[in-house]
Amino acid sequence: MCLPRGWHVMQQSVTVAPDGKTVYVTYESVNNRTSRKSGFIIPVGVASNSELKPIAVSGRAASVWTGNALDFAISPDSQTGYLAGLRSVYPIDLRTGAVLPSVPVPASHNLDFGYDLTPSPDGQRLYMIQNIGSTVVPVDTATSTALPPIQLAGWPHWMLDEGVFAPGGKTLYVLSYASSNSALQAGRMTPINGATGRVGKPIDIPAGLDGIVFSP
Repeated sequence: MCLPRGWHVMQQSVTVAPDGKTVYVTYESVNNRTSRKSGFIIPVGVASNSELKPIAVSGRAASVWTGNALDFAISPDSQTGYLAGLRSVYPIDLRTGAVLPSVPVPASHNLDFGYDLTPSPDGQRLYMIQNIGSTVVPVDTATSTALPPIQLAGWPHWMLDEGVFAPGGKTLYVLSYASSNSALQAGRMTPINGATGRVGKPIDIPAGLDGIVFSP
């Protein structure tokens, strides 16, 4: 990607499409003189190992870039991307590069620290997991509508990190951790029923673990 003189870019995230055909890299470009920001999503074809047509989101730069690593999630059918913004989530048609109508982020979310995006395996829901806080917000992907938040216990002592669906696609496990004086004290996984939104009993795990992976 070529930029005019006086601009620099910062890579934000790298996401592989579920079909394995394309890698998507999000970039923030900044004008060194004016501090004006623009955003791009760069698709890279895996088979050709070449950059494809960039997807520009510069018109939404003021509301997209949070100052933290951007989360970019992709639907299970690899046709829709979801970009975490400062005040909205932006669905993107990955076949055409069109930015679709945005989904407003609930005012209760603390956006200074970003949030994780986790699509359900059936593609019907997108879960916005607040990194600093205790709420998970489901989004109906068919209507781009935020549904009532799911409240997890523990804030301010517990902070959410990320979500992963267990095999079968029925249960979302949310990873959270407790810290004191910048030191991790404990960790846990909290199951959420994807159909009902019911929160199950948390599962304690050792402190310092920062990811959930299920065997096939």
